Amino acid sequence: MQDRPYLPFNGMAMTPFGLAFLLNEVVINSRTDVVEFGSGISTLLLARLGLVNELSLRITSIDDDPDWIEYLQGLLQKENLSRYVDFIHAPKVRKSYFQVENLDWYDENILNGKLIEQQFDLVLVDGPKAMERNIEMNRYPAYPFILPYLKPAYTIFLDDANRRGEKQILNKWAHLAKGAHFSVINEVVGVGRAGKYFDATPYTR
Repeated sequence: MQDRPYLPFNGMAMTPFGLAFLLNEVVINSRTDVVEFGSGISTLLLARLGLVNELSLRITSIDDDPDWIEYLQGLLQKENLSRYVDFIHAPKVRKSYFQVENLDWYDENILNGKLIEQQFDLVLVDGPKAMERNIEMNRYPAYPFILPYLKPAYTIFLDDANRRGEKQILNKWAHLAKGAHFSVINEVVGVGRAGKYFDATPYTR
């Protein structure tokens, strides 16, 4: 197999534990339809997993930065991975039906138009940016928005669950859907599950 280029890993990326958990979930629980809010190293690793493991995997990746999407598309093309990923450029707007505290979120008119008739069994929420106190609830709309697009059995990951905002978001999400159970794993990954599943948590010492 050809050598794979180095993937940039910065402070915005998911932790190695979170990435391993995400990839485990795809393989162990046979997830095939992925949607992620916030594109990045997860997009590339998921596409690589689809190729190497010969999976019927489809990734829908949503981001508000067109230059970042173009950069990632170039990396995918170099590895012949473009067929696994559909990018959606959705600028942030202050008119989200599910917004809280008057914060910006991805344009839902664009998302609803692109996602029509799709159903997902794996969701990753790693965007938009939410590190500052004044925008710490930025990621809340993801779950209430995507609920109508979910299969009966699914898993949703919320990155950065060690932060105050994400902890509040998980608590709010836990009250939205019957049959879904939420928890924080290894202090950094928020996980919500509905339906039957096998434990995909990576081993840690």
